Amino acid sequence: SLDLGNFKRRLNEILSSVNDVVWACTANNYKMLFISSACQKVSGYSPAEFYADSNLWFKRVHPDDKEKMTNAIAELQHNGSAETEYRVIDKQGQTKIVLDKSSLSYDEQGNPKEIHGVATDITGLRESEQKFLSYTLHIAKILDAITDGFITLDKEWRFTYINKVFQKITNKST
Repeated sequence: SLDLGNFKRRLNEILSSVNDVVWACTANNYKMLFISSACQKVSGYSPAEFYADSNLWFKRVHPDDKEKMTNAIAELQHNGSAETEYRVIDKQGQTKIVLDKSSLSYDEQGNPKEIHGVATDITGLRESEQKFLSYTLHIAKILDAITDGFITLDKEWRFTYINKVFQKITNKST
């Protein structure tokens, strides 16, 4: 059996090993109740800085995503949970993309008490997606420049790509 001190120590060790920011705040004024040390990796700010300024995370939301954040808070209050993707500007001025999943907890009278959440830095994922999309468009331009009809098929012999010359020859499109 674990005593409370050992339990807290173990929980802190576990949360420190996770790259996601685990957080909790009050539902009425967003006072930070807990934030994991991963906040430093994602935002450049320490947990102590978040405890000192409960609005710090909101202040770091990219100006173009403030409305998205406001809508997510409204969704959270209405549905009891929300999931939103938005940008934050870290302490060094770098823009990060975050996927934030949050849920409300309620007191015995059914009133919103706390908000619990997990914020995941998905910047690398979005950058990889963008590179893949650019690569795909580049390949499509090359294939469209071929002067012969060109197609690709999947295992079931369905068209997966048809270049413009093939479309012109056959009047077929994807």
